[in-house]
Amino acid sequence: MFLEPVVEVEPVRVNSFCLGDVEIGMFRVNELTYIVTRIDRRTREGKSLLCLSYEHADYVMDGCIRQLREWVN
Repeated sequence: MFLEPVVEVEPVRVNSFCLGDVEIGMFRVNELTYIVTRIDRRTREGKSLLCLSYEHADYVMDGCIRQLREWVN
């Protein structure tokens, strides 16, 4: 039995948007997996969502940005 080598890499930031104390970011984990995060830098709390394609992550990030702009205005 041979063990396959495991290469661990950290997520790569693809895109980010910041408005006030809130930052929304998109990270690529691998070629099929992305994570969209929303972090309040003042309270250091946030949420994240796992997405299974770039298109899905882009759609989620656009929705987060629109919602954030509505809250500010």
